[in-house]
Amino acid sequence: MRGRLLARRALLGVLALVLAACAREDGSRILGTWRAERMELMSFKLPVGPELRIERDALRTGGDIRLPIAAITQKGDEVTLDTESMIGLTFYFVEADRMYLDLPLVGHIYYRRVGEPAAGQGSVAVIPPAVAVVPQAAPVRPVPVTPVRDAVAPAWAQDYSQALALVREGDRDGAVRSLNRAFGNGFHDTGMLGRTPEFAVLKDDVRYQALLARYANP
Repeated sequence: MRGRLLARRALLGVLALVLAACAREDGSRILGTWRAERMELMSFKLPVGPELRIERDALRTGGDIRLPIAAITQKGDEVTLDTESMIGLTFYFVEADRMYLDLPLVGHIYYRRVGEPAAGQGSVAVIPPAVAVVPQAAPVRPVPVTPVRDAVAPAWAQDYSQALALVREGDRDGAVRSLNRAFGNGFHDTGMLGRTPEFAVLKDDVRYQALLARYANP
């Protein structure tokens, strides 16, 4: 019983190898677009073209030239395209993506695969060049300035209005600096600050307290 089981497994293994070999020999490795690299004629190596587009049912070259294919046969590294006119073109692979065509009285024409290879032949990942990403600076939002309505604006009016705008924006440091400049330019009405609810958030700031103590009305 055990011997039969082993024999059955061996048979299945052989069948799997045969099927894999058949899959590799179906000629699909030649499908795709190929670009001629050079032609070896006697001792000369010459550039040559055009590209070849090999499909299951046709071989296409530059322009509108189309050669119908009746069958594709593969034996090892040799792949033959049998055309409907009974002309066979045999290509010989030297690498997975490189082959040559042997033409009598002409020589070898070498081709290299371009674009996507045929299904099952694997593909080469193309890594795009790194693109430097330059961070964009955040847009500068202008701080609205509330003008002090007066017949003739005093020297401290601009700084006071700036402090009021900044404290509304939540910029306490900027507001204290602007108030300091306003006091330096002649502003001494600390009561005006107390009547302005926006400046209430600065009551716990020691810098604000120092300004009030220094420039309080006599």
